[in-house]
Amino acid sequence: MNRRAFTLIELLVVIAIIGLLSSVVLASLNTAREKAKDAKIRSDFESLRTAMALYFDTHNAYPPNPNPGYGMPASTALLPLVTDGDISAIPTSPNQYPYQYYNYGGSTGGLIVGELTGTDPAKGYPGSCRPFTVSNWCRSDIDNPYYCICNPY
Repeated sequence: MNRRAFTLIELLVVIAIIGLLSSVVLASLNTAREKAKDAKIRSDFESLRTAMALYFDTHNAYPPNPNPGYGMPASTALLPLVTDGDISAIPTSPNQYPYQYYNYGGSTGGLIVGELTGTDPAKGYPGSCRPFTVSNWCRSDIDNPYYCICNPY
């Protein structure tokens, strides 16, 4: 008998192998996407840190928070950085929650918080920057998904 076609079993095995390989590739793609988002957040925060330092050098104060004690979206609160030319535009978060800006001490400091998406929880950075000892999102003694920069607190 001259055999020129694949059997049903052979086709099902090939389809199962292709399905398994594609699921592995998709899982690693999602992980890479999350790591890219986290890298963007860290990069955005370094740009904001530099811009806030430039603003402080000019005004001897950090941008005020019209609602002290509560966070504001960084896109609104940090517009003075754009106005002064310290940064070309306020970066936007790749996540569903916007970056938040807090200024608890008038002109003494500013805190910017963003949430990381990666699978490995990040240590809060650089630790609790709020000027009082309350458990908060920037703690460095526990694993948490928040990334913070403080100027200077």
